[in-house]
Amino acid sequence: MNIEELLQSLPSREDIASAVGLQSRSSSYLGGNTDILPMLGVFGTGMLFGAGLALLFSPKSGSELRRDLSEKAQEWGEQAKDMAEDYAGEARKLAGQSSSQSGQTSETSHRTPYSGTTGGRNI
Repeated sequence: MNIEELLQSLPSREDIASAVGLQSRSSSYLGGNTDILPMLGVFGTGMLFGAGLALLFSPKSGSELRRDLSEKAQEWGEQAKDMAEDYAGEARKLAGQSSSQSGQTSETSHRTPYSGTTGGRNI
C-alpha cells in the first residue's frame, strides 16, 4: 500500500463531522477558501514543535542553553515592558484629551436656546 492509497482510505473532514453529529459549513472568509486557516494553525504548531526539537538537540550544554534562554526571555520581557509603557502613555494622553474635550462640551451644553419652565421642571 503506497501513501496515495493510504490517504484515499482516510475519512474526509465531512465524514468525521457527520460521524460526531456536526455539519460542516462553508465560510465566506478569505473568499470562501476555508483551508488556509487550519493550514496556518498546523504550520505554526509545526514551527513551535521544530523549535523545541532544535533546542533539545542543540550542541550546547544544558547550562549554556538555560543561560541563553534566560537572556532571551529577559530581552523579550524588557521589550514588552517598554511597549506597555508606551501604550500606557498614549492611553493617558488620549484620556487627557477626551476629558478636556468633554469638559468643554459640558460647559456649552448647559446653555440652551430655550430656557423656560414646563410643569415645574427646568428645560
